[in-house]
Amino acid sequence: MKLGLMESTVFQEVDKIIDVMRLSHFGVDSYESANDISKSLRDAGYISGHLNDRLVAELLIEWTKIDTAQKEGKLKDETALTESQGKVSDDSLTVNSGIPKQIMEVEEGYPRMALVMAFRLHSRRGLDEQLSKDLARAMVGVWITYGFTYREIYDICCGTDTPEIVTFKLMDMLNKKLFQGYAKPMSFGFGKLIKLTQFYFDQAI
Repeated sequence: MKLGLMESTVFQEVDKIIDVMRLSHFGVDSYESANDISKSLRDAGYISGHLNDRLVAELLIEWTKIDTAQKEGKLKDETALTESQGKVSDDSLTVNSGIPKQIMEVEEGYPRMALVMAFRLHSRRGLDEQLSKDLARAMVGVWITYGFTYREIYDICCGTDTPEIVTFKLMDMLNKKLFQGYAKPMSFGFGKLIKLTQFYFDQAI
């Protein structure tokens, strides 16, 4: 999990959040809003000079949605991924997606984006299913932890710009975050993230 911080502080922040959640015995699913989670974090003693409790609450909600979507769709996805492998074209990432109906039924947003990316990595790139899901979650995690809302990415990818301009805009946004001190993902490049993000908006909304 990446929190959009310098790497020297990432593990400390993650450990701090986990410790607070463990000691306070609360689960994200039991709360209705980020405000509720934020208040519970404060009550449990969460203090950070890097992440405010509201941002942590929003991150926890997004990750819970992604995790829930993946767990609920696991058995369906295993069948759908297998059945769809022969339907996927060897052409570009924007042709003949063959995305299973079960994935398209997931609420539009980052959770569906993660599932679509995982499907694409598994069916098109031949990666192990679990590795595909882990990598997709990390990719979506970059957009979330860098502070970009789903709507921001949607407006860029679904506007009137050409794919080349969209790619340039997304790359510029990501690189600016690096200049601001955010951690760069180690398991994939921004180019791959952008390509799969564009694939999602082209084929899955």
